[in-house]
Amino acid sequence: LAERGPCAEDLEHDLAGLRAMLADPRSVVGEAYLAASEHVAGRERSGRAEMIAEIEALTAEDVRLAFAEALSDAYVVVPDGTRPAVPFAQIPGCAASRAVPEGADVLKRRRFRSAAPAGTALFTLPDGIGLRDEDGDVHIVRWADCVGVGVEDDVRVVTGRDRCWVLVDPADWRDGERAVRHVDAGADPGLRYALRHDDGVAELRLMG
Repeated sequence: LAERGPCAEDLEHDLAGLRAMLADPRSVVGEAYLAASEHVAGRERSGRAEMIAEIEALTAEDVRLAFAEALSDAYVVVPDGTRPAVPFAQIPGCAASRAVPEGADVLKRRRFRSAAPAGTALFTLPDGIGLRDEDGDVHIVRWADCVGVGVEDDVRVVTGRDRCWVLVDPADWRDGERAVRHVDAGADPGLRYALRHDDGVAELRLMG
């Protein structure tokens, strides 16, 4: 697409798909999500008629230029162990270590009804929060590197810019409420967001 752009059939296919989607009453959910995304990005939200008109006015060259511009910073996700023929630069992941920092305030698992696996430990630091997982890896999110704090009732999910995240559920830890207060006091309140149903606590436990 960055070299040749789409053919006329591709453009017409996409336009037909958009019309069908907007004709479906269930599309209001997607429209609300799109409106929120546009608002966050600082762009004016287009109505249905304007959106269709914009798509109809697109040419193959418009699409080609857009893809060519985006190609320089495109993200490509491949399975572990895959070696793409194109030498993409790798994005660093969570910089886990094997040692809990000295001076950390460690919270132990509750003996009963804790969903945290055996061997895990939550700990607080003056400038962040961390977790030792069941494999012994230590994940830390410093407040200066925090990019989001998901909120679901009294649970917090703290995410760092290196994609490390720490699930803080007071039900899992002795004096876990103190860890929640630590997050609320240390992390930028402007980074808080409500966890959606599809990225809620139960799903995050499975990911962990």
